[in-house]
Amino acid sequence: MARLANSNQKWANQRIENVTFSGIITIPVVVHVIHNRADGAIGGSKNSNITDEQIFSQIKVLNEDFRKKTGTNGFNFNSVGADVEMEFALAQIDPNCNPTSGITRHYSTTKQFDPYDNSVKSFSAWPADQYLNIWVCSTTNLILGLAQYPNYSNLAGLSEVGGDFATDGIIVRNTAFGSKTGTSNSGSYSYGRTTTHEIGHWLGLLHTWGDANCGTDYCRDTPYERDKNVSVCNTVISDCDSSFGQKVMIENYLDYSPDICMNIFTQDQKARMWQTMTTSPDRSNILTYIKNGVNEKTIAPSEVSFPFFQNFENSTQNIAEVSANCEGINAAFRKANSSVSGYFFHSDWVNNVQSSNYTLSFDYASVAQITDTLFIYGYTGCQTGKFIIASFTGNNLITSSNSVSNFIPQCDEWKSKSLSFTVPYPYFDLQFETNNTLNNNIYVDNISMKQYGFIPNLQSRILGNPAAKVLAGYDIENQKITLEVLFSSTSNVDFEVIDMLGKKVNIDTFTQVNPGIFEISVSNLATGMYIIKTKVNGQVVVAKVLVI
Repeated sequence: MARLANSNQKWANQRIENVTFSGIITIPVVVHVIHNRADGAIGGSKNSNITDEQIFSQIKVLNEDFRKKTGTNGFNFNSVGADVEMEFALAQIDPNCNPTSGITRHYSTTKQFDPYDNSVKSFSAWPADQYLNIWVCSTTNLILGLAQYPNYSNLAGLSEVGGDFATDGIIVRNTAFGSKTGTSNSGSYSYGRTTTHEIGHWLGLLHTWGDANCGTDYCRDTPYERDKNVSVCNTVISDCDSSFGQKVMIENYLDYSPDICMNIFTQDQKARMWQTMTTSPDRSNILTYIKNGVNEKTIAPSEVSFPFFQNFENSTQNIAEVSANCEGINAAFRKANSSVSGYFFHSDWVNNVQSSNYTLSFDYASVAQITDTLFIYGYTGCQTGKFIIASFTGNNLITSSNSVSNFIPQCDEWKSKSLSFTVPYPYFDLQFETNNTLNNNIYVDNISMKQYGFIPNLQSRILGNPAAKVLAGYDIENQKITLEVLFSSTSNVDFEVIDMLGKKVNIDTFTQVNPGIFEISVSNLATGMYIIKTKVNGQVVVAKVLVI
């Protein structure tokens, strides 16, 4: 079920020492279904485009096997049987930080793939240092599965280099993927143990017979075995010198036994897999996404419900207790190191299926200096990144003449701001961020956001230049339009504000406050929709903004 190890040396007493088990870890899984159904139809006993339910059944089997769950086929009473303390979950966040089901589907005219030529992996591969890639397809020569060993695991019996980063993961024949459902509904290998077996290889385990007559798998607690077991679940007695007369562990997941026989990883196998997770760079990087015992890639982003309100009274975000006699004694605050930016508040994801309008208000307190800035961003994920909603600098932030070095606002040292903005992305995360160079505190409290209607086609893009765009928001208190101009160059920028009757509106001033970010001061705008006609280096792009 996997390629051969590079060494068949007998080393039965080799043992992994000093491996630390740091609690249960969750490994994010992405299942790439490769099928030949041109119509995209899903499901059926002969359809390579397997159902989500078949995939779910496989994840369930993995967690039964790797956790040695009582009352399941993954449980055993063997004294060396191990709870590996690893779990598997379909990814909920993709490499671009977008929500995902952890399942991708790809049509191919190829009916069967040779797992050894990696052609199936060219359809899709997510970063192997963040996810376990599993490709499920029809395979040639009845090959059930194939795994790529880890790189630089420092494990006996493995090469230093296991394979290319772009091909890292496992391939499983669809008739052996999942348990007793869909295409995996009959035969000796229909209980999902092929995937358990291959993930064992992906984590550095060798076959129990060492891929040689009486070879070694470098685990002391798995008896020597003459050759793989492919028969029924009968007792096999070892005739190898080092284990002569002992019962062969045909129930080990790294044998070739029928699925129904398998139910054990041993303690030494557990140690070997944990060494892989902590030593191999690609595998160990997965651990960096675990925060408070949870892998961030396996948690679906929760959504904001409207109207949204946050007063930090029950918040676990970056908060400080302030002004006990005021309404609401807690507030988010940010004390940045010199010239360092960072967000100090962010919402859950806002589901914004169409472009939508929002109003935002919040209280703030600060003794900010002229170089200090409070930014309000929408964050759309790793690929699209952040877009500016509003920014407030210097005098627009000052609420107090207090000059103490660790500013804590009193009740009369708060002010409020309100603004409206429009979002052209399918979802976003509201973020407050500061750049305060003098290390003092900036506070926000009572953040309120309302959603009130959809506006399609919110922005126009220059033909042939999809990256060129303008995003606009309106600051109610200061009567300013904030624009983010996304062009390769913004050296020559001009604006016109036009009402919905096509009449040009007089602009008081416009100022560049940061690279690519401009403020248009307009004191005479009535409530309504306006078009911002932006000229950049002779090109024109249009955005809309709603003024309340």
